[in-house]
Amino acid sequence: MTLDPSDPTDLKPLPCSPGVFCLGGVFKTLTLPWIPTSPWGSVAPQVCSEGTYCQTAAYLPSGSGLCFKGHFCPENTTFPIKTPIGSFASNLGSVAPTLCFPGTYAPLQSQVNCLPCPAGHTCQSYGTYIPSICPMGTYRSMVDSVTCPFCQTGTYSNFVGATDMSMCLPCPQGRVCGELNMINLNVSAPCPEGYVCGYGTDLTRQFSHQSPGGYFTAQETFPENQLNNICDKGYYCRKGTSLALSTRAKCSIGSYCPKSTPSGTSVEVKCPKLTTTLSGGYAVENCRVLDVNVCDKQFINEEKPMEDITYYPTFQYNLLDTTDQVTLRFDSSAGASSPTGEIEAVRYYIILYSII
Repeated sequence: MTLDPSDPTDLKPLPCSPGVFCLGGVFKTLTLPWIPTSPWGSVAPQVCSEGTYCQTAAYLPSGSGLCFKGHFCPENTTFPIKTPIGSFASNLGSVAPTLCFPGTYAPLQSQVNCLPCPAGHTCQSYGTYIPSICPMGTYRSMVDSVTCPFCQTGTYSNFVGATDMSMCLPCPQGRVCGELNMINLNVSAPCPEGYVCGYGTDLTRQFSHQSPGGYFTAQETFPENQLNNICDKGYYCRKGTSLALSTRAKCSIGSYCPKSTPSGTSVEVKCPKLTTTLSGGYAVENCRVLDVNVCDKQFINEEKPMEDITYYPTFQYNLLDTTDQVTLRFDSSAGASSPTGEIEAVRYYIILYSII
């Protein structure tokens, strides 16, 4: 036998078949496992090992070489097999492809490594080869988790494939966005009456800012127009007054409430001493002289004990808060048709001289 190609004899060695390797001394064509209980394996071809490939006439246990990166070689491989899409092989001598982990993808064959899932997309499962785009109402940046998080309450997004939380737009002023994953404002609610709603308001913040005292607000009020509705005269509007209740709180007796009054009992709107008003007074001119019941009269001035208190049993004056001249009359005498109380003198004036 000879390997010389110029020799005319037909007795030449035959090449080992692809997928197996042949050590020296092999004279059989049938593949037999080389194990201690089967000594014939030493003279038979051996199956190419996992992680290697064996082309024609392979003569080493390592075959023709280790499997390439991006390929895999199971047993009896004649040439490295490309990894399918959605998988990778990052090392030499890979036995089987590895599926891409969640958060990565492999769009091509023979991938050495999987690619990071792009922003605005999600790669949730193993073996992803086409990233799924984030739907409206969600987003995903490169630093986020595998899935597309929902836009938070107080925001909405009508973008497909949003790449960052900043693409979740804040709820507009005057509206309340109380749900996760909002894609438009159809499910938003108007800001309730009596409150003011700025950008990004959700259910937890819709009652955080009441309408200012002296004013009232209707639905969908935002900071720029919270002072548009002034409380009417004769009424007072505490903080948080709504449009429906803007004329409910009538000014208290003994007080007067001009426009934009925040409280009907504060010192600033009390009538002067010994005067009072009817309910709904709106100016100091509405404060009328208060008579004292004859049974309640006191004659010692607690503030000035040396001065006596003087009362007028009869008294009259013209009201200042009407266009028509109206005269109020007080008469505590027994003969009066409708007896009233008496009028207490508040201050004394002593005229020292006069010029005629």
